[in-house]
Amino acid sequence: MKGFVCGAMAACVSLCASAAGAADIKAKVSYLDFLYANTASGTYGGYAGVGHPDFNSWNCGLTTGLVQSTLVNRKPVYGPNGSQCIAGPAAFASWFKSVPGINVPVRGTLTLSDIGGGVHQYTNPAFYPLDGKGFNTTGDQSDQDCSDGVTPHNFAFTMQAHWTGEVTSTSQYISITADDDTWLFVNNHLIVDLGGVHGASTGSYTFSIPNMVAIGISLNQPVAFDLFHAERHTCASTFTLTTTLTP
Repeated sequence: MKGFVCGAMAACVSLCASAAGAADIKAKVSYLDFLYANTASGTYGGYAGVGHPDFNSWNCGLTTGLVQSTLVNRKPVYGPNGSQCIAGPAAFASWFKSVPGINVPVRGTLTLSDIGGGVHQYTNPAFYPLDGKGFNTTGDQSDQDCSDGVTPHNFAFTMQAHWTGEVTSTSQYISITADDDTWLFVNNHLIVDLGGVHGASTGSYTFSIPNMVAIGISLNQPVAFDLFHAERHTCASTFTLTTTLTP
C-alpha cells in the first residue's frame, strides 16, 4: 500500500507500513474485546464488564446495508438494514469505540506478506487475535473452533484500521475474505460490504477509472482507507486481506 501516512486517531490506532520482512507490510490495528450477550455484570479477566447484545446472539447470515454507505468522522454509522442483525444504534455505537465496562481495547499487528507478483496478503483461517487478552485474560468466555474441538478461543471482538495511501494503477485491487461483519471504506465511501453473522465470505474492489470516479478519487493522490471487522459468533473465525496496493 503505497505512501502510507500515519496520523493520530481517537480511540484507535493508525495502520502504517514498515519493513516486517524482505518486502512485507506490518500493519498496526486496534481491537475491542466484548462479552457475549446475556453475560451477567461482573469481573472477567480482571476487567469489569457486562454482555453486549450483538455478540453470540444473532445468526442473520450475510446482510448488506447494516451500516450507512458513508462514514461520519471515519466511523461507520448504523444503517437502513441495521435491525436485521444489530440491537440498535445505541448498541452499535460501542462496536468501534472504547467504552469502559462494555469493551476492552487491545492493540495488535497484522503482517501482510509479499506473496509475489506485486501482491501482499494476510491470511489466517483461525483468526483469534484476542485469545488470552481483554476479558479473556484469565480464560473467561471461550469456545472451541468447529474444526478443532479442543482449543478454547475468544469469539467476541472487533478490529479497525485506518490509513492513508495512494492508488497508482487502474488494475490495482483489494480483496477481503472474512466472517463475520467486515466493511471497507475508501474516501469515506463503502466499497466492501460483508455485514452480518455469516461463514467466510469474500468482497473485492478494483480501482478502475469508473470505480474511482464513483468514490471521488484519482490516481496518485492521497486517499483515506478505513477497515472495520467484527467476530461475534462461534464457532469459526477467518480473515484474509489481499491487495496489489504496494509499499
